[in-house]
Amino acid sequence: MSNDNTTASAAAPEEGGDTSEELAYRLRQQELVSEFGRYALRTHDTNALLQEASRICALGLHSDFCKVMKYLPEESSSLCKPASGGSPAWWAMPAPQPIRRAR
Repeated sequence: MSNDNTTASAAAPEEGGDTSEELAYRLRQQELVSEFGRYALRTHDTNALLQEASRICALGLHSDFCKVMKYLPEESSSLCKPASGGSPAWWAMPAPQPIRRAR
């Protein structure tokens, strides 16, 4: 998936967008979900799939950062997968439960 361009006039209501801007924002999100679905059908690599999911999520939400986390109830911790944006140390953010980095 290579199209990282976002529509400049697309804005969510919480970003102050009007009706037409919200429509553009939602259509872009649908386009990203569709592209991700096609990507998911082509790959068998779970780590690559999670990496792409976090990248698409960040694009769709107009965010610089996105992480995929898995709660591990038996360890009372969360596992943070490599993801989109941030620095290598970003995974160590404060949380109610301990976070350990995926290997």
